[in-house]
Amino acid sequence: MVRFWRQGRKDKALKMDCDGNEKKHRPMLRNANINYSRGTFFVTIQAAFNKTIFGAIVGEKCVLNELGQAVDASLASLCERYAGVEMDEFVVMPNHVHFIVKIGVAGHSARKEKAGAEARHTDPIISTFTSAQERAVFEKALKSGRRFVQVCPGGIPPEGELLPAVVAACNEGRGLLISPVPNGTGVNKQRAVWCNEYVLRNSVEVWAGNITPGHTLASLIAALAPKRIDVT
Repeated sequence: MVRFWRQGRKDKALKMDCDGNEKKHRPMLRNANINYSRGTFFVTIQAAFNKTIFGAIVGEKCVLNELGQAVDASLASLCERYAGVEMDEFVVMPNHVHFIVKIGVAGHSARKEKAGAEARHTDPIISTFTSAQERAVFEKALKSGRRFVQVCPGGIPPEGELLPAVVAACNEGRGLLISPVPNGTGVNKQRAVWCNEYVLRNSVEVWAGNITPGHTLASLIAALAPKRIDVT
């Protein structure tokens, strides 16, 4: 039996067979607060039932099998098959794939413009940008065109709640917002600690301002021992 999808109500998609008979309903997976027609998106796709079907980890390297190589090739050629789409970085793992895709954002590709980006700013800054000091750094980064990754402990806000400069940076491939939770989840101690640990683990060096001795951030820095530059 041939099946296809057609758009139904905003919160549903109707499954139809070749005779036009309605099948089972399923909820839409898209976030109603996000405009998917334009922007830069970080996507994770898991294999059904978490099965290892794309390859295996050998040592510290993922060795892809025939199916994994086909998926890798398909991601690499995505922009050739769809107008207005650009593939940035991507990786195929044994049971899932990660990729950053740009939709409706012309003329920007991290791979194509890597040399030019490195000439202007060698490394992006990564932070939660929550303290007054961090916010000041963030404002300077936005004004100067510096690349950044913002880790959002409480979820990524809807586009309408973001600063226009942040939206512009994301659309131009200079900014990336990531979060461990959906929008509206809220911030608690555990999420804040997780996000700060993620920032520290993924930083080449840490620029630290006034940090209270003995508190959580000081303990994380001491435990992870990143290269630290103290600033006032």
